[in-house]
Amino acid sequence: MSTPSSLVMDNPSAIRSKALALAAMLLAASSMAIAFPLVTLALQVTDPLPLSAIRFVSAAALALIWIVWMRAPFPSWPHVVRYLGCGLTGSACYSVFINMGQVTVSAGAASFITNIIPILTALIAWPMLGERLNWAGWVGCIIGFAGTSFIAMGQPGGLSFGAGAMFIFLASLAASIYFVLQKPLVEAYGAMPCTAYTLVFSALFLLPWFPQSIAQVSQADTPTLLAIFGLFFFPTLLACIGSAYALERLPAGVAASFYYPVAPLATFFAFIFLGDMPSIPTLLGGALAILGTIMVARWGRAESAKL
Repeated sequence: MSTPSSLVMDNPSAIRSKALALAAMLLAASSMAIAFPLVTLALQVTDPLPLSAIRFVSAAALALIWIVWMRAPFPSWPHVVRYLGCGLTGSACYSVFINMGQVTVSAGAASFITNIIPILTALIAWPMLGERLNWAGWVGCIIGFAGTSFIAMGQPGGLSFGAGAMFIFLASLAASIYFVLQKPLVEAYGAMPCTAYTLVFSALFLLPWFPQSIAQVSQADTPTLLAIFGLFFFPTLLACIGSAYALERLPAGVAASFYYPVAPLATFFAFIFLGDMPSIPTLLGGALAILGTIMVARWGRAESAKL
């Protein structure tokens, strides 16, 4: 009788497909990580809102071309409202708040704070999707929030309203709402069409600042232009495409695990591009944030206790 492992070994196409999906998820994680130091570089010339505008309006133009080329069906009107919510929270608000936060918060610290996105997503999914947490999930939430607070206290202004760390927290909250809003859309339309339409709808909120972004970018030097192009290419395009490809081919738990190295990779990229060395409180708080996130994602769901 054939074992499951022998069946997998007898199917080279399945192995190749899984390997490509894992590579796509790793590419997405690396592309997300490099965004943090690139934002710091780009903010030397552009303001937070225009920087988001040039990223997502440009990406929306390519997404619209893909939609027309693939003849992706237009979403139903009730789903249009949900897509508008996804565009507002997942692209516009997340990007703008990250940019505003990184005016004062270092790239490495910002990336560690955003590690609480899975925790916030789990908390929001509880009332909206009925996905309850068990005791391990609640302990993970406490550890994650403690780590995030530890990092924030080492940044200018701490967690006071208007401080950079608070903006990073608001960005994480916006991303969490986006993931909850997006889930029914991915199930209805697929990952790639959902990503494309989200980019198009997000551009509607940022379009008023696009002319200002063109004026500011025209004054940028070559390194800043390369940073802005990198923001458009890596986290806006490659990360979206890579994660969409992987989510259609991997279990959600496996795909989510590839987001854990985003903060360490971002810290590494910040050292390479900016010469930033994370402080001991940032590293300790980041380790707690990652531990809390892993606990929530791996063992925190109520149904996981039955496994």
